[in-house]
Amino acid sequence: MNQLEQETRPLLYPLIRGDTEVSNLHAHEKEILSIWAFKTASTLSQSTGAVQFNIPLQHSRQLYIDDAVCLPQNTAVFAYSAQTNDFLWSLCPTWSVQIEDEIDSIALPSQHEHAYKIFLQLGRLMIAVCHWPNAKATYTFEQWGIEPIDINGSYLDIDEDCRPFFQEESLQFMMALGVHLAPQGEIQKVGRNTPCPCGSRKKFKLCHGA
Repeated sequence: MNQLEQETRPLLYPLIRGDTEVSNLHAHEKEILSIWAFKTASTLSQSTGAVQFNIPLQHSRQLYIDDAVCLPQNTAVFAYSAQTNDFLWSLCPTWSVQIEDEIDSIALPSQHEHAYKIFLQLGRLMIAVCHWPNAKATYTFEQWGIEPIDINGSYLDIDEDCRPFFQEESLQFMMALGVHLAPQGEIQKVGRNTPCPCGSRKKFKLCHGA
């Protein structure tokens, strides 16, 4: 068992059993859980052989290059302490996308093609690993117990509730997560010799720009 598994195990089992809730985790514990969730979701998605909506191999490799200390750029992880108890996972192709008027909507199909939202449920713990390939993307989530658990994402909680429209709690959770896209002109490019935005302290060209 590697160090990540050793650190995650005492956090994971109480969440799976429902003995504690995601909101009770400290910031460092959430960070550990988010990295473990990405690693697990990556392994599962690679096993499907799906052409779209899975975690690309380059993102999986990046986690190992970074020694499992940070997630790929523009990746977010959410968690929720569910009422239902189940064990399942899926690739979710559906997103709620909020677009400002100035953004070039022609780019949306290509961005959606390379986006992913991987859903996991382990007992009472639901997790979603999300990626939208736009440097100015802000992830949105509804305010009924969903928690962003990684430290590098950009988030916006929204005053909406999709639960009346979906019977299954897993669908409610997946559909409560979306993305807000800023105008294309506001996207700031990262120089190859500047520090990587992921916080690794490496140059961008040697980290997520490799």
